[in-house]
Amino acid sequence: MQSSLVAGVFRVVSTVLLAVQIAFLTRSISLAEYGVWASLSIIGSLSMLGVGVGMQICNQLSESGPARENAAGGKETLFLAAFSVLAWLSLAAVAAVLILQRFIPWQLLIPGNDPRLFGIARAAFPVCLAVQLLGLPFVIGSFGFRAFQENNMAAVVGPAAAAGSLVFLLFFIQSGKLQMVYLAPFLAWSLVFCASFFLLLRKRGWRFRLLSFQKSWSLFSPFLKRSLRFSAFVLAFSLLTVNLPYYAGLAQGFQSAGRLDLYFKVYLVLLAAIADMLQPLWPAYSSFGSRREYDLIRRSLRISIAASALLALGASILVRMVGPWLIRSVTGRAIRIDNASFLLLSLWLLLCSLAHALQVFLNARNVVRPQLIAAVAILLPLPLLCRRAGAIGWRNGPVMINLLGIAVVLAIMARKTFRELAADRVVI
Repeated sequence: MQSSLVAGVFRVVSTVLLAVQIAFLTRSISLAEYGVWASLSIIGSLSMLGVGVGMQICNQLSESGPARENAAGGKETLFLAAFSVLAWLSLAAVAAVLILQRFIPWQLLIPGNDPRLFGIARAAFPVCLAVQLLGLPFVIGSFGFRAFQENNMAAVVGPAAAAGSLVFLLFFIQSGKLQMVYLAPFLAWSLVFCASFFLLLRKRGWRFRLLSFQKSWSLFSPFLKRSLRFSAFVLAFSLLTVNLPYYAGLAQGFQSAGRLDLYFKVYLVLLAAIADMLQPLWPAYSSFGSRREYDLIRRSLRISIAASALLALGASILVRMVGPWLIRSVTGRAIRIDNASFLLLSLWLLLCSLAHALQVFLNARNVVRPQLIAAVAILLPLPLLCRRAGAIGWRNGPVMINLLGIAVVLAIMARKTFRELAADRVVI
């Protein structure tokens, strides 16, 4: 209970810091330049690649007893092996980005209707991507804290990264280096997770070592298949669901991305709060299933679906009422979206909330592959479809296409949920 309360407080702190960042940004750069910031946020989804590995190492470190201490050279060696696998893969990815960046079709990845803004985004994209990839291996530090029941230490990372981003942002603005502001969140994220990683090592009395790729791969490979599958799914689902401004930018340019992002951030905070509420059900489902308490599974699932839907609908009504005032208070500008956009964003929040409710159940049952296949199949043509929607002047096309994709994934999740319940002779 205390950990949940602390996590809630830190979520509020992160939200406030995000609002302060947006306030400074929108008062320092144009709405279209802010749209570049919003579009580059898609790079942040790469942090999801470390989630699967982090969860596996968390499970292994949580196990106790002599057998676990001696397995794979002990907890320390296994943890460093997981870090080293990610580190070598990240270094290889950074090298590939820097070497091959001139061959990357940036015209397909970045809106090109404004040559100046395209140049800014083209210069920022590979640098931000490299910094994000370099920080990726250190993500497992926060999972290490969770494994040893130091949840407060893991929870503080989010607000610390938001605070660091604000500090970098203010420094770049004050020094007149406005083109550097795009690097601020990625630089802060990587440095905070790096500090968290080394703090864990110090608290455990472990010595930092970068193991060779061969040794780290041999130690962690038994856990790698499942962790990579889950990482791939959460990355694909994140790219599909939480990057609407990027797809809007592909269709209509950076100014449309910036306008939509200001409102989308409000809905995104609400979705994060709903997801936090659902997360404790993951171990509960696993526990109920191991004890064959199927009535509790059915009841918990029905309550989570109903609560998610009601919260999403209530929050959407609230945003429609106070959204324009809130955006004006933060940005100092009267930036509005039409009623159709409000409706579509409300539907997005509802569908994503329901998807999270089903996702928690399916992940607890280790039903990841069908979700991964569905998310990737929808994601692959999404950028081209959004560009096509912009070419034909379909104003709300990117959001509607995205909603259709989420609806398809949600339908597949629902089908797999019914199958899982039927396998246990549980009827919802």
